Amino acid sequence: MGGADARRAAGPTRPDERVRGTGPPTSPALDRFGNGPVQGHAQEKGRSPPDPPSRPATGARRGSSTTRCWRPRKETGSRRRACWGSKARRSATPCRSASGTWWSSSTSNELCDNKIEEGKLISAKTIRITTIVENSTSVAGVLAEWGISVFIEAGEKSFLLDTGASDVMVRNADKLTIDLKKTEAVILSHGHFDHTGGLPAVLERIGRSDIRIVAHPEVLGRKYSYNKKKSIYRYAGIPSCRDRLESWGGRFEFSTAPVWLSEDIAASGEEPLTTEFEAVADNLCLKEGEQFVQDPMSDDQSLYIRTDLGLIIILGCAHRGMINIIRHAKELMDTDRVYMVIGGTHLGPASQGQVDKTIQALREMDVAWLGVSHCTGLPVAAKLAREFEGRFFFNSAGTVIRFPYTDSTVKRPGS
Repeated sequence: MGGADARRAAGPTRPDERVRGTGPPTSPALDRFGNGPVQGHAQEKGRSPPDPPSRPATGARRGSSTTRCWRPRKETGSRRRACWGSKARRSATPCRSASGTWWSSSTSNELCDNKIEEGKLISAKTIRITTIVENSTSVAGVLAEWGISVFIEAGEKSFLLDTGASDVMVRNADKLTIDLKKTEAVILSHGHFDHTGGLPAVLERIGRSDIRIVAHPEVLGRKYSYNKKKSIYRYAGIPSCRDRLESWGGRFEFSTAPVWLSEDIAASGEEPLTTEFEAVADNLCLKEGEQFVQDPMSDDQSLYIRTDLGLIIILGCAHRGMINIIRHAKELMDTDRVYMVIGGTHLGPASQGQVDKTIQALREMDVAWLGVSHCTGLPVAAKLAREFEGRFFFNSAGTVIRFPYTDSTVKRPGS
């Protein structure tokens, strides 16, 4: 076992281990609206993720035995999507599937070379998004919990982004009459407890032996948060070890690259940092041996849905920056129209300067609807509500969104 693997395999000595420290860690023509703390078991015994496969040799010809993904050119009357969606990387770019395999367009049309006729994007009318867990609730009988979990239904497909912090997620799903057994894949936005703590209950409820868990390889890292006032490091990672999760039927699929879940739905993979005003919070850290270092939150990812109304972006916590993520989504999904952004923005602990620049960028991007949750925090959420009056809503536990969205399309059971 290598040094990095050994560090990941070792966790805190107690489920809620706290370590005192002396300082922070080192180092078509529609308008835009479309009308017309920490509990659980430490992950000290989890198996470390596999190392990524070696990159194929460069210069391979299309159709050769070397697994290389080539970017097709745009064609008249249609458009092709391949791997990353980056206009700046139209040359050969390798693509890795969730299982860690490098694919070429000749070996995996599903992942690398999908042809999508214009006008054939997924209809937003077939999509329903339900927030199962969030810090607040406006539905009687639905519990609030620090964390987030969002259930996405797109036609006959169903996906779950995050699981909240505990089995509250399953209880709320029952109250909201959501059949979790229909879940095709669980996508983890990152490895913090308030997004992964409900995994055991979710896996048990789904009840299969091959439940896909799509995540970044670093999701199992030994994650901590640092309390600057008390000089305490507190474990903040996944409460359950990998072995136990797999014994309940979970099958981890690690990928740093985007993972296409369907024709127009993708887990973002690693999100690049491109803005000058967004950065990962400096109180988030990893434990390497006995040392704490800055956590770059490389495992942070979101869910992108490309529809006939525009992009729907579902955030977990947006640790790597809300605007960074929207930029990445537009590039990957090859569209400039952003219809809706929902979920945690991590603007709660952000500086006033970052909040102001984020608001300015959202205006420039002309985001049609904004529904924030979780780590946005009430003061910033209230500010966003004022700044985006008429196109803002609080996305709390029990919120059910149908499209095209208007305030009246939010359905709350019992209301």
